[in-house]
Order: sequence, then structure tokens, then C-alpha cells
Amino acid sequence: MEFSHLMRIEPSATIAINSVALQKKAAGERVYNLSVGEPILSTPDVVIEAALSAIQNADTLISNVRDTMQNRRDAPVKALSEAFQTVRSPLAGLYLFVSLSVLGVPEKDSVAFCEHLLREANVALVPGAAFGQDGYVRFSFGDTIENLVAGVRALHAFLKK
Repeated sequence: MEFSHLMRIEPSATIAINSVALQKKAAGERVYNLSVGEPILSTPDVVIEAALSAIQNADTLISNVRDTMQNRRDAPVKALSEAFQTVRSPLAGLYLFVSLSVLGVPEKDSVAFCEHLLREANVALVPGAAFGQDGYVRFSFGDTIENLVAGVRALHAFLKK
């Protein structure tokens, strides 16, 4: 079996940042990983079955999921707005892109900023450069509300130094 096509795949900034975050966690460090979200594997059968069940039971699940995701979106957006300046909440989605300038960061190199932030403050964000938006960072709403807010607080404390 030939795998030469894999050599043409561009490296993933999300996977790189997430790998360092996982290494730090494995070493016992507290890491606020706000970077996760890029799919890298095919969908397992159990996930497909769960999706079918969710569709079949949509009436009972939708309001709970919607409320949970809105809360996961609103809590870090509120924390960001209180710590920095007002951040507009996305209408939908699992991610929020924020300009480094909103965070008070003068540099525009999002990769360097995210690497420094993870190394020094154990906060993982995805560089906007991975999406063609250097000068921005991406927050994920995929964690608990407590961890999302704690991550924003850790980011703020780091940037206040």
C-alpha cells in the first residue's frame, strides 16, 4: 500500500498546538485547551449511530443541546468582554475568532503568540493563520463552562503581566 499522498498534506496548526497541550497535561500541568476542534479521523460507527438516534429523538434533545451550547458560547464571550473589550458573540457555531488587538496584543503573528501562550501560560488557542486570518486566534466552545471561563481568566492574567 502506498502512502506517498500523505506527504502532500499540510501540517495542522490545531494538531500541533493540541499535541503540545496534551504533552503538558500528561506531565501534570494544568492546561486550558481552547483549541480543539479539527477533525482528523473518519467518523466511528458509534458516532453515526448516536447521530441517527439524536435525529430520531430530536424534539427532546434539541432544546437541551441548544441551551448547553448557547451557555458554552455566552460564558467565555462574557468573560472575554469583561477582561478585554466587547466581543461580539457568534450567531452559531462552536468557535469564536478574536483579533489579537482586541486582546491588547500588538503583534500580528498568531502562530508565535499561540506557541508563547501555551508554553508560558498553559492556555491553548488555535492561530488564525491556520485559517488564513493571521492576527486572530480561535477559541473553541467544546469544553465545560468552568474550564472555558478559567481559560479566559488565565489568558487575561498572562496578558496583564
